[in-house]
Amino acid sequence: MVSKRSVPLYLVLGIFVPFFAFYWFYKIANDIKNLKEADDPNSILHLVLGLLTCGIFFWYCYYKYPKHIVDIQEKRQQTVNDISVISLIVGIFVGVVSMALIQDELNKLAEA
Repeated sequence: MVSKRSVPLYLVLGIFVPFFAFYWFYKIANDIKNLKEADDPNSILHLVLGLLTCGIFFWYCYYKYPKHIVDIQEKRQQTVNDISVISLIVGIFVGVVSMALIQDELNKLAEA
């Protein structure tokens, strides 16, 4: 359902290849949508809104996506790790680091 991704590799690519960060964001949103088995988040809409708002909408996503992961963890009766506030604070300054935090949580779900 969700593939495990190398956080260090994706972080380096996200920093040095800016368009790769958009692809990574899209994949993260799709993974969350697949894990939730719902229509939310809409990866393309969130990507477009993030670009149209010059990145400000991405801040919302950096907070909301970890909340979605918490919902999935609760549904699976796993240990809940809410990183939403940390993700938002870090994401305001360096978005790819926030995506790395979110990807790490997704990798833990993929292992379980």
